[in-house]
Amino acid sequence: MPICRNYIYVIVSGNKTGKLMKYDPKSKETTVLLENLTFPNGVALSKDGYFILIADTTD
Repeated sequence: MPICRNYIYVIVSGNKTGKLMKYDPKSKETTVLLENLTFPNGVALSKDGYFILIADTTD
């Protein structure tokens, strides 16, 4: 299956293995912020860094 079509399978199958993660380049640590996302395909951080908006495509 071509890579560009994998997202359709993820959405239709109900796969909830998506995650929102934060990487700290100084410590080289990755932290999971959210789990059980279907298809997190849009992430935006507010200008002041106070909140994150996430678009999670679901079936």
